[in-house]
Amino acid sequence: MWPFGKIEWKTVKIPLSFLDDPAATESMTIDFEAGGNPDGLCRFFYATYSYPGGEASFEDYEKLCKLLREVEGAHVDVELKFRNGALRDFKMTPEALAVATGCDACRRLELLGWGINERSANRGSLSNGSGSAGTPRNHCKRPVCV
Repeated sequence: MWPFGKIEWKTVKIPLSFLDDPAATESMTIDFEAGGNPDGLCRFFYATYSYPGGEASFEDYEKLCKLLREVEGAHVDVELKFRNGALRDFKMTPEALAVATGCDACRRLELLGWGINERSANRGSLSNGSGSAGTPRNHCKRPVCV
């Protein structure tokens, strides 16, 4: 047994959002947010990917971004890592993004960074699940775990 506690992986389907950011456009990176309540608390999972600049032009990058805006809300498989019952990490792979969006170009993305937060980058805090004023959508009102 692992000396620091039991590690368990669980796969859930969570709605995906493409985050528009002018800084990301300049650097040809793509930012995603997936929000849900897989452990009973509202969580937002973020992942930033680089678009392979050597293989593609800026026009190809823009086409991919346009497609990602059109598939807003698609459900992506997110692998969650729990240690002693507490959420510790996650994986949102390029392959899972390709399946969720129907776009094979996502398979070429390279992961730059990721994180978990209780606040949405584009929707504000949803930790209480109340759908407060100024919050257009609340991914955390309903369980989305499979």
